[in-house]
Amino acid sequence: MVRTVRHVSLVSAIVLGVAVSACGHSSNTAPTSNTDLTQTPVFITVGGLGAYTRVGIKAQYVATALFSDNTSRDVSGQATWMSSNPSRLPITSTGLTMYIGGSGGALITATYKGVSGAEPIALDVSGEDCGSYTPSAIAPATTSDGFIVTDGRQIFFSLDTVADAQNATTLMQGYSSVCFVGRSNPRPNREAYIFQYFKPAGPPPALSNEDCVAYDPASLAVDPDPIADGIVLADRSSRVALLDNLSDAYLLLSVAKQYSARCYIGRGNTRPDPLAYIVQYWK
Repeated sequence: MVRTVRHVSLVSAIVLGVAVSACGHSSNTAPTSNTDLTQTPVFITVGGLGAYTRVGIKAQYVATALFSDNTSRDVSGQATWMSSNPSRLPITSTGLTMYIGGSGGALITATYKGVSGAEPIALDVSGEDCGSYTPSAIAPATTSDGFIVTDGRQIFFSLDTVADAQNATTLMQGYSSVCFVGRSNPRPNREAYIFQYFKPAGPPPALSNEDCVAYDPASLAVDPDPIADGIVLADRSSRVALLDNLSDAYLLLSVAKQYSARCYIGRGNTRPDPLAYIVQYWK
């Protein structure tokens, strides 16, 4: 897919508090060397701050190219930079950003010699939809319609079997907060657009009969596919999730990039509303 790249103007650079002359020359493009002419890039990685939680935060991004001769080097000064959300997170032609405000996400992209790499960015992470709990208070319980996981004050999940309830209990006891992406979506089948993850981030405890689907975190991307009924989050080979809007998609992207598999508890249940009896997590 060819992406149209829009350069940030000098005015934008000044707004971000960066003078173009700070680069040490009048142009933002570094002189071309013999190495530049002979090496062919095959992959670009982008590194920098992954989340902004306060207006006014600035961050510098770095583009590293992997070449066909298996060498790599910093090409930040020769790359073309773009933000997918310039009204909230503009970026200068040197790869410097400043968070202006607003929630959701952005994709910072660096393109060098026709090869692009990108880094998903979460904006206003303080706006996450999370609920904390005391891990030692989490326990399974039986109801007239199956099983639940509760801390004695609130019900977190409904499960179809006692084994699923026990696995969900063990999972929750390994964390202290459960978060949701997409709970405010207005879809008729809204459960299909809701995703869960647990904090603090890290590998889950050992569970029995794990049901996980692996993906490639390095190639994850958000794709507003006009054919799909929503926003697709996918790697190079398959769809990982379908979300209601771009803000949800970028937030889940920032979560999924930390792991390499999406996992489920209770996916084999035969309930009339099966999605209501599934717990999701990442590893």
